[in-house]
Amino acid sequence: MERTLWLILLALVLIPVGEAVYFHAQLPETIPTHFDGHGRADDWGSKTPYCIVMAILPAIVGLVLLPYVFLASPTCIASSLFRLPNKAYWAAPERIEATARFIRRQFVWFNAATMALILVLSHTMLRSAATGRGPTGGQLLIVMGGYLAVVALWMVRFIVHFRAADTTANDNR
Repeated sequence: MERTLWLILLALVLIPVGEAVYFHAQLPETIPTHFDGHGRADDWGSKTPYCIVMAILPAIVGLVLLPYVFLASPTCIASSLFRLPNKAYWAAPERIEATARFIRRQFVWFNAATMALILVLSHTMLRSAATGRGPTGGQLLIVMGGYLAVVALWMVRFIVHFRAADTTANDNR
């Protein structure tokens, strides 16, 4: 499972590079780089720096979020810096490795969702630059709403998982 997640992250880094190369060959030298709420271009720029930014932005976002994956170590979880409901239960020696694995996996999913958002936005902007028609505010709201729904589900997953401590184990302490 974790290998699949890392392959998804790798794909989310490589796809924008391929898209930027593909679109760069098709775009005129000067392209629209910003659009108003009605999808009309209101700023222009050179295609090369624009394509470079669109290619590397998901990787930068992924690198910024990556430390959170590795902070979910048993040592960090056991420290006083790591806040966790029912911490005595979840950080117990017999559970701490599984707890760390769960948290790491969830942060990889969060990273993937955030990189996917950036990928969709990057694709939308490159396509808009190629056609000269920008996304409408409604289209962007749908994309952001989808991302926020994923983040909400991600948070619920955390809450449900860590709320579900074995109460009999807690009562026997």
